[in-house]
Amino acid sequence: MASLLTAADRQNSTTQSPQSLSGSCSPRNAASPNANATAAATTAGGQPTAGGGGNTAVALNNPTAVKLGVMDVPKALQDGEKFIKWDEDSCNGTPVTLRVDVKGFFLYWVDQNHEMDMLDIATIRDVRTGQYAKKPRDMKLRQIVTMGSQDTLEEKTVTVCYGADFVNVNFINFCCTRKEIARLWCDELIRMAYNLTQLNGPAIMFLQKAYTKLCLQVDKSGKIPVKNIIKTFATNKDDRRRVEKALDVSGLPSGKGDTLALTKFQFEDFFNLYKNLSQRTEVEKVYDELVGTSKRRLMSTSQLVDFLNKTQRDPRLNEILHPYANTARARDLIQEYEPNKFNAQKGKLSFDGFLRYLMSEDNPIMAASKLDLSDDMDQPMAHYFINSSHNTYLTGHQLTGKSSVEIYRQSLLAGCRCVELDFWNGRTEEPVIVHGYTFVPEICAKDVLEAIAETAFKTSEFPVILSFENHCNPRQQAKIANYCREIFGDMLLDRPLDSHPLESNVELPPPALLKRKIIIKNKKKHHHHHHHHHKKAATVVSSPQQPPPPAGTTVVANNVSNSNSTAANAHATAVNNSSANSTNAASNTPGVTPAVNSNSTNAANPSLPPSQQDEPNGTVVVSNNNGTAAPLQATGNGEIPHHAPPLQQIRQSSKESTGSSDTDSSSDDESMPGTVVGPIGASEADKVPQTKETEAGAEISALVNYVQPVHFSSFENSEKKARFYEMSSFDEKQATTLLKERPIEFVNYNKHQLSRVYPAGTRFDSSNFMPQLFWNAGCQLVALNYQTLDLAMQLNLGIFEYNHRCGYILKPEFMRRKDRRLDPFAESTVDGIIAGTVMVTVISGQFLTDKKVGTYVEVDMFGLPADTVRKKFRTKIVRDNGINPVYDEEPFVFKKVVLPELASIRIAAYEEGGKLIGHRVLPVIGLCPGYRHLTLRTEVGQPIPLATLFLCIVVKDYVPDGLSDFAEALANPIKYQSEQEKRSKQLAVLQEDMEPSDEDSFVVVSLGTNKKGDTLRSSETNNTTSSPARQRSVAGTQSSQGGAGGTADSDAEAPLEAITKMVALPVAQSSSLDHSNVPAAKISTTSREPTTTGGGGGGSGAPIITTTTNTPNVATGEGLNAANGGKIVADPLEKIFEDKQIRKKREALEKELKALKKSHDKEKLKIHAAQKSTDLGGGDAPVKKSKFGMGNKLVKRFSSKNMADMNVKVPPCASVSDAEGTGDAQAERLRQICRDHAGSYREVLEKYHDIIYTLAEDLLRQSQDAQMKQLKTQLERETSEVMRQLQLSRKSEVKQLAMVHKDKDELERMKREVDSTLVEKGVTERVRLTATYERKRDELQRQHDSVKQGLEDHKLKARSMLEKEAESHAFISDTFLAHLNTSNSTTSCSSVGATTNHPPATSVSSGNICGAGGTAGSTHENNVNNAHA
Repeated sequence: MASLLTAADRQNSTTQSPQSLSGSCSPRNAASPNANATAAATTAGGQPTAGGGGNTAVALNNPTAVKLGVMDVPKALQDGEKFIKWDEDSCNGTPVTLRVDVKGFFLYWVDQNHEMDMLDIATIRDVRTGQYAKKPRDMKLRQIVTMGSQDTLEEKTVTVCYGADFVNVNFINFCCTRKEIARLWCDELIRMAYNLTQLNGPAIMFLQKAYTKLCLQVDKSGKIPVKNIIKTFATNKDDRRRVEKALDVSGLPSGKGDTLALTKFQFEDFFNLYKNLSQRTEVEKVYDELVGTSKRRLMSTSQLVDFLNKTQRDPRLNEILHPYANTARARDLIQEYEPNKFNAQKGKLSFDGFLRYLMSEDNPIMAASKLDLSDDMDQPMAHYFINSSHNTYLTGHQLTGKSSVEIYRQSLLAGCRCVELDFWNGRTEEPVIVHGYTFVPEICAKDVLEAIAETAFKTSEFPVILSFENHCNPRQQAKIANYCREIFGDMLLDRPLDSHPLESNVELPPPALLKRKIIIKNKKKHHHHHHHHHKKAATVVSSPQQPPPPAGTTVVANNVSNSNSTAANAHATAVNNSSANSTNAASNTPGVTPAVNSNSTNAANPSLPPSQQDEPNGTVVVSNNNGTAAPLQATGNGEIPHHAPPLQQIRQSSKESTGSSDTDSSSDDESMPGTVVGPIGASEADKVPQTKETEAGAEISALVNYVQPVHFSSFENSEKKARFYEMSSFDEKQATTLLKERPIEFVNYNKHQLSRVYPAGTRFDSSNFMPQLFWNAGCQLVALNYQTLDLAMQLNLGIFEYNHRCGYILKPEFMRRKDRRLDPFAESTVDGIIAGTVMVTVISGQFLTDKKVGTYVEVDMFGLPADTVRKKFRTKIVRDNGINPVYDEEPFVFKKVVLPELASIRIAAYEEGGKLIGHRVLPVIGLCPGYRHLTLRTEVGQPIPLATLFLCIVVKDYVPDGLSDFAEALANPIKYQSEQEKRSKQLAVLQEDMEPSDEDSFVVVSLGTNKKGDTLRSSETNNTTSSPARQRSVAGTQSSQGGAGGTADSDAEAPLEAITKMVALPVAQSSSLDHSNVPAAKISTTSREPTTTGGGGGGSGAPIITTTTNTPNVATGEGLNAANGGKIVADPLEKIFEDKQIRKKREALEKELKALKKSHDKEKLKIHAAQKSTDLGGGDAPVKKSKFGMGNKLVKRFSSKNMADMNVKVPPCASVSDAEGTGDAQAERLRQICRDHAGSYREVLEKYHDIIYTLAEDLLRQSQDAQMKQLKTQLERETSEVMRQLQLSRKSEVKQLAMVHKDKDELERMKREVDSTLVEKGVTERVRLTATYERKRDELQRQHDSVKQGLEDHKLKARSMLEKEAESHAFISDTFLAHLNTSNSTTSCSSVGATTNHPPATSVSSGNICGAGGTAGSTHENNVNNAHA
């Protein structure tokens, strides 16, 4: 065995440096326990004394078998011991020598013919001796195996249980001469089987394991057959050739019949063979990138230090607790892993040494602290995820599978801390465990309780919860309670702790206080609860005339007739109707205790459906001794079938046959009571099985304390009661509904109370749901079917592998604290939790399969819904290469892991057909970054020899895309600062055109009602700038004031005139308005449609539009805000209409309308002059020249200015009454030119309507884009300032450190600490600034959307008015321009109402075809009429 000693043995005895113990993620930080101290007098299986039956309390005071530390195999096991190996099937007993190799990898035995057989200790699931060891049933075999002292055969027997899953387990039995030997082997083997360091060993350890196996499988001459070496690596023909070629390259014989002496095949030779076979070119590539192109290709100490600190170090580690690697640490690693001693002395690391380091225990993929008991176990029990099982007794299908006592042991050994027991009445008055009303066979309840007592605390000393579903009658319930007391003894927690009474607002006790305690979960009898539920129920009386008994009394009902009674036959039980025993019916009255004697059973009516049996208020009718019917309250507590009904009556599982809200067996006690149905006959009753639990008896109720099942009513009710010892169960559908509808309340509920979630009843195939779904809600007891090793079960086993496999995982802090709030559906960073980023690069695989198939790797993440990523990251398929497939994929990036503490990564290798090769579940919070080898596991969690994946992992805190440059720039802050300043200058150039100018003006639009009495006065002087207060206000509506002091005919504005104002408002740039008595500025697009009424009728006001001059402080003060980094407010609609481009279009529209008006007025003057001459001259008489000599020829020289000066009256447009009255050619001509003018007028408005609004939309879009850029620039400017301040702070601190610390290494360490603090501060500030930016951006976007909608409404309003007017009028005319005001701005017919504040009126009823322009027009018209008169 000397050849088995390798370099790893020297590693184990080497003194560890502080760095390896604290910061290298190395698992070598725990000492192995003394083997001799472990071999105590008490067995791990319990009390082994003869005659110690099931009623003897089992004392389990041994430490658990799970250990963390280097394996230390006792010398007694290495030297071996004489045993007799026996097999029940063959009835043979074979003398063997039993040994364990020095590494603790294999248990092997050699018989008298020197034939050797072995068992991988990692596959051992249990080792038993004493009363729980296997015993030969054959008496002859028992005599053969009995030898040695007078100790009993059970005490001298060692039963080794092994298997690849929880169901298919095998047993090997060995008998020795003394019970002390058996105890030693039993204790040591199970300790080695559950050694966490061994199970989580590095890749090189599994190479040592393969080498050890080859050394054990020697032939009779003590040499290693080459065929065994080939078989270790390959089975198919092509791969065997590759192995033979690698043997040749390694200088070893490769023939099938060749052998190798142990002295010529050391581990160094085996490692060289592994290297030649797997080639590891991908590792060489990494090595070359680190070393460079040096001729000797050796890594220096400084290069190794950089590699350890930059690539392999976890950036999340604290620098003080986990110091950076230094030169001393690098030298230690080189001394340990460099095979060439000459290189080691020079401090150089070759490729071989680099590969050994990457495969060593100093380079694990999971932090060693995660394997140890790292969680605080002094929190209330509700603060933990608890490993739980559903229908534990089943080994297969829910309806047709088998039951097993053994699977209870296997589940508990695997770390399960909550198992389920379904109790039913047994045929022989012994309670059984069975899946009621299915084809599943029953098992003895007492055997199950004994199995639990034996294995409950073998691998974990933390409390076990037994979830009882009790269908037994009170007598058999009492038996169960007695068995619990007798078998569990002191392990049974039969009363609450003094420190944690069963009171409201008292938290559950912590697991640390309940070590090695078994807690019963069963219905508990509460008298005050019954009083509440049954106060309206009918009560049992001994005869119809007797009153109900008082509370606290014991009542025995009159005996029901025996089996010969007709009444009794009518109500006989389904399967026990021939019983001759008389039965007693006990009252369910509050406080009444049923009296039970040995000759009677408590009878309830079993013929009722489940809903009526469980309904507390329901009553049934049974016969008393005189044959009369007496009402009996259904309690479900009386005589029920002593065993499951005949299989002919089975239709489905008992969980499905109920119509209750809870469909699982374990939660029948929490389900809503069924509805009351009417009595049914016996023939119908035979078809309806009882599925609900019976009421708890006093004996078993006394055992229930901290886990009391109740029906879940609401979160509010639970919070109000605050009974933390009450728990509820939900099937997966109910829990999913709660999670969807009340996620935050569900999480808060689970902060104090336990909740159990189990698979839906429709999962007949025993499949599982994903437990992560309900871990996200904080559910503690997520029960799974252990017999099915699907993905859900693999994830469950993978998660509970950590924290010393104790079955309890502490929930993250935000799921425990009252002052924290968690939404399981959160997609953004949870308050106070730093999100993470994980990148996984699958580089290659080694010895994944010995088949000639293609392989691929999938990387999934499970966590919150926002973090869960499945079926997304998958490598390419590498064909026909299971030995060394190279994937060399791009990194699989999990950009933002919102809740790293709740997230885990599953990395799985598959054959190309989809069959799982092996997998591993890794919590994100314990991942070690860098280049790592991942050893794969089977579905049940057992290591797969030699199968590894080579990965590159990057784990860091999440930095948003906008902040990533900050983290990267910390290495060169000066360069980063200059870059930021350069960008700011570049952005400033782009923003120059966006600054508001002094000459720009804007339009304030108010579509309010035009009220009389509101005035709008023009400024007395032109070209003056109004004050900011005035600029931010809008003029109110004005009263009508004419130039001559007249009054308008109507307050209603013509619709088309309103359109003219809205669309084509001419801006008077030089006007200054007095706004002292008007409301604040606003944009309104909801004004009412103006009504057209009679001449003097009032109507809705038209839009009042004012003009102001733009300054740097206009409206929003944007210029000042932009300069000072203040709040940026969206440009209002007024700002858009003030743009130069829109003003030019308005001026063009004004000019065109003005030309139309001028031309139209000239035509009307001509017709008016001709008509006047006709009227004065009498038909054909010559026209008499006026006093002033004004004829028709002078009309051509009229203009707006000289006509205003000359006070020439322009006649109104033609009216309907005028046209009808005259009927001459001139009137017809007047109507025609007015009609033509109206058409042209409308066409111009429609054309400019489209032009102006299209331009406004473009300008609004440009303005809003520029504001968004401005907001981003503001963020960068503030960030740059933060960077500058942090850099100044860093320079100051570094300068002070340089004055204090003279040691260079210490100074560098302190500088790194300062940089680390700078990073934290910088990231915090950046996150804060980014959050502020996002908030401002969202607010600005809302403002932008509002302005966009305002513009759209404004546009639609104008179009609507235009279309309406077009439909209602055949032709439109207008008046001559009135007196112009003294400002130099020009107006048109369309804007006169706005300029003179006299809204024109359109009076259809009066016959006017075109609206009057205002009081001025009315005055002129009156003057003309007076002149005519």
